[in-house]
Amino acid sequence: MTTIQTNLTDDEIVEIAQTIDKCLMEVGEKFKPSGIEVASITLGRLMVLCNQLECYGTFHQLMEQVVKMGAIDAPSEDLNAKNEDGGTEQQGSVS
Repeated sequence: MTTIQTNLTDDEIVEIAQTIDKCLMEVGEKFKPSGIEVASITLGRLMVLCNQLECYGTFHQLMEQVVKMGAIDAPSEDLNAKNEDGGTEQQGSVS
């Protein structure tokens, strides 16, 4: 298991999380992306940030743990499903 050392207090972590939540909601209101679009873009940006901060290896280990945790309850979905308009299926909206 990946252990991440932090100097942040619990209150600071909550404040950071709430700031990120606010930003995501603003993006949702402005662009009306699906949940998977926001998740994909956000993860991509986190990958770039971690690479630039030279902590990509730890980020990768963390993502591996997330995948293992999600594999237990992961719903089966057809990632290649098509909408009526021929586009790929997208679940949920962030707005």
